[in-house]
Amino acid sequence: MSQHKIITNSEIKPILFNLLKVFDRICRENDIKYSLCGGTLLGAVRHKGFIPWDDDVDVFLTRENYEKFCTVFHKYKKDNNIDLLNYYRRGYYATFAKMIDTRTFSSENSRNEKLGVWMDIHIIDRMPTNNIDFYKRLIRNINEIRYFGSNKYFSTSSKNRLIVILKRSIKKIVRPFKKRKVRKDIETFLKNNKGSKEISFSFGNKLSFWCNMENLNFDDLINLNFEGIDVMCIKKYDQYLTAKYGDYMTIPKPEDRILHDVETRYWKKK
Repeated sequence: MSQHKIITNSEIKPILFNLLKVFDRICRENDIKYSLCGGTLLGAVRHKGFIPWDDDVDVFLTRENYEKFCTVFHKYKKDNNIDLLNYYRRGYYATFAKMIDTRTFSSENSRNEKLGVWMDIHIIDRMPTNNIDFYKRLIRNINEIRYFGSNKYFSTSSKNRLIVILKRSIKKIVRPFKKRKVRKDIETFLKNNKGSKEISFSFGNKLSFWCNMENLNFDDLINLNFEGIDVMCIKKYDQYLTAKYGDYMTIPKPEDRILHDVETRYWKKK
């Protein structure tokens, strides 16, 4: 890795900010509704931009808007040095999408992916909230995706070279098959289990969090300032942020600040 230049902490946020600007432009030019979410929305409300110790960007949008985004994305891909990863892409195992800066890459993470600098794109579906068995099975499928996408899947401590080669070969065959099966199960759930609450299955066992609001209403958004540009946000951001963070306008003590454990990122050689 010594031949590649490490992306410094001071370079991360400008790259993320550019990704957000490109994402916002794609959405506005194609009448696609989205909202900041998580710590990025909190940053817009409390800091008018990034939370000082944060190092990622999160947005969410309804499945209809997400699918529209996917159909127009190819027109913007080359000129903006971006790519879109979702669980239809070979070798990518997260249950939500990422828009990445293709000028960058990273050391391999636990899922054996080299992603570089990215922003997370979470998909919202309307789901029922009273079917406990439904959620248990859905969460089990999500965790299964995460597991067989990790380096723990078919891991072996054997020193027998033939066993190691056999397990690696099986993994290459089984991972894609298992991924397709779980993806089909999830899509069947989404199609046949409509409800009134808006949730995202992007967050594994935190899925129940998205059940605390009847309607995030992506048809009626507001603009908030984020590092000097207008970005789309849900009007009910106070209700959303209160549910997620409690007294969200109070800045937490240094020891209570949540930091992301991100692998080293690099610039690709030109």
